[in-house]
Amino acid sequence: MLQLEDILKGDYELRSVKDRDGDKDYFIDNYGKPLILRYKVEMEFFQVSTILIRIGQGDVFSVHFLMDRDLLSAMAFLELDARDHFIDYTIDEVNSRLLIRQKENASRNI
Repeated sequence: MLQLEDILKGDYELRSVKDRDGDKDYFIDNYGKPLILRYKVEMEFFQVSTILIRIGQGDVFSVHFLMDRDLLSAMAFLELDARDHFIDYTIDEVNSRLLIRQKENASRNI
């Protein structure tokens, strides 16, 4: 099984980890700040409390953007292949940035 460190780079605060029927949910605190997502296009969320990264048994993982601290407040999510992608995350006093990058040895083009 993948580990969070395999796909997420940067300084982040891991608020909690939950086991969901063999999948691991990692809750990253974004402190309710605006978040800029860059992946093929650039999107801006005005308020993201939590970034949920769900890692399953295979190479696919998902990233969910939560307005509050529960999954019912999800505004959007992405499914990505860890063989091809990793995430760069940065946060400062004003906002945060989540950049989804393609690995150099990726098996397919994005």
